[in-house]
Amino acid sequence: MAIGVVSGIPGAFSRDDQRRLCELIEAGDEVDTVVLRQNVEDAKALAFARSGGRLVGVAALKVPRSSYRKRIAQKTGFDLRTHLYPFELGYVFVHESVRRNGLSHRLVAAALDKACGKGVFATVRTDNLGM
Repeated sequence: MAIGVVSGIPGAFSRDDQRRLCELIEAGDEVDTVVLRQNVEDAKALAFARSGGRLVGVAALKVPRSSYRKRIAQKTGFDLRTHLYPFELGYVFVHESVRRNGLSHRLVAAALDKACGKGVFATVRTDNLGM
């Protein structure tokens, strides 16, 4: 079955779509669920992958809070000032049933397209070999 990928601003998607996106992200057990819903609402763009109407993958182009940005910059030693990197790529998750088919590349490309050439940073755990 074909997998379609769409992206756009959060307001272009229904509350139900946004809720399902959050549920899929939470299934990956990688995020602080306390701020997840607000980060999704505040994102520059969301990307959805669907197969037969079923949500199978997601990604987001987030607008990180200054406290988070500062914490990551201190931990990594990278200069993550807003004018250099206004966005963060995150919440990339692909359902296990469709992994290893390049879907994460398509989701990332769809999200990054909305950055319009502006700087984007991303973080990943060193033991997350898939990413």
